Amino acid sequence: MLDDGEYLSSVDLTTANGFIPGEFYWFDGTLDDGTNSFELTWAFEVCGMDELTVNGMDIHPSTVYRGEENVPMYLFDLSCDNLQNGRVTVTGIRIHFTGDARTDIATEGVNLYRDIDENGIFNADIDILAARGSLGMGTVVTLTLEDLFVDSTHHEILFLVTDITTTANIGNRVSFVLFSKNDVKVLQPDRCAHFISHDTGATIIENGGTPTPEPTFTLTMTPTETVATTTTATPSPTVSVTPADTMEPDNEGPLAIECNALITSGYIIEGQNFQPIESLVSDTDRGGNNVIGAEYFVNTILDNGDGNPMIPVDHAFDSPVERVAGVLVTGDWVAEESPYTVYIHGKDDLQNWGPFCSCIINVIEPGDPTLTPTTTPYYVIPGNGTAGRLLIHVLLFLCMCIGIRSTLYSYLLR
Repeated sequence: MLDDGEYLSSVDLTTANGFIPGEFYWFDGTLDDGTNSFELTWAFEVCGMDELTVNGMDIHPSTVYRGEENVPMYLFDLSCDNLQNGRVTVTGIRIHFTGDARTDIATEGVNLYRDIDENGIFNADIDILAARGSLGMGTVVTLTLEDLFVDSTHHEILFLVTDITTTANIGNRVSFVLFSKNDVKVLQPDRCAHFISHDTGATIIENGGTPTPEPTFTLTMTPTETVATTTTATPSPTVSVTPADTMEPDNEGPLAIECNALITSGYIIEGQNFQPIESLVSDTDRGGNNVIGAEYFVNTILDNGDGNPMIPVDHAFDSPVERVAGVLVTGDWVAEESPYTVYIHGKDDLQNWGPFCSCIINVIEPGDPTLTPTTTPYYVIPGNGTAGRLLIHVLLFLCMCIGIRSTLYSYLLR
């Protein structure tokens, strides 16, 4: 109700929170019946909006070298609902540097890559650069994205990747974080609605790697004997090259000692998109060669080299013992087909693939409390079936009963 002589002088229009501007019609405030008040009915049009969900996983390595490039730090999992058209346009992500010194990060050394092959594993040769930025004089950089559309029918995966300067301070920490949903920019009227803080954890800068030693050889010079005649033969040296170390041929690949699914509950729930796994691969008693690769299969073992690649936790394959990590893409795993079996094995620098270890992962429907939490790793020798169970994880609920916090299921790379 407006009193006599009062009128509306202005209206503030906004497109925030899903509203679009309407049309306002002004008229003379004098009423024909002489009354001094009147009623107005306001009509607003509200448009639908889609809401973005930002999940993620810390994938930072424990250490990194000076001058190292393409260091994966975090995996962002973007998805949206289908309240309007099932599509959200992401225009930028604001990254906060929380390490010790921003000068440890190279110019244009804060990057976002799209996971083109959708396997949850960063590969600089396959995945596509989506945005690049520099910290400059501050600790915050906004990475502008073009044509990044998140559709309700599938998830969009982004990797936060960084480059380290050659003059970085040894021992310094490198880490990044997204503090709130305001760090994710989307086109209105859509919005980022579901968000938790995303922290990469700290990577420690090291000086550099240890080069692989080259084979050494012994050079022997042996003079000939003098001929017992009136003339003396000119000494003619003979040369022999002898390897310093001789070894029996190595035809055995490294041993995969464990398959750890890193599951705190003993099972995963339908709809979970990713699940970290890791294994310890050792060639110590099988030739002593460096481990140079590892891969995993789900349910079916294919030819060597055709599996899903795994990465070294310490960021380099440079020793006979390596802890390797991977990410299972589990979005289409269902309880009806549970359990799923994961097989892991490794390869040494003589191209010998070793035997498999495996673990069983159970999948339950949301809200199902009946499954006993347990995972059981064991060896599988190709062609010979199961060679025997080597290790059984202690049930988590027993650990809780005696007050011991299990460390068998710590999250990947933390």
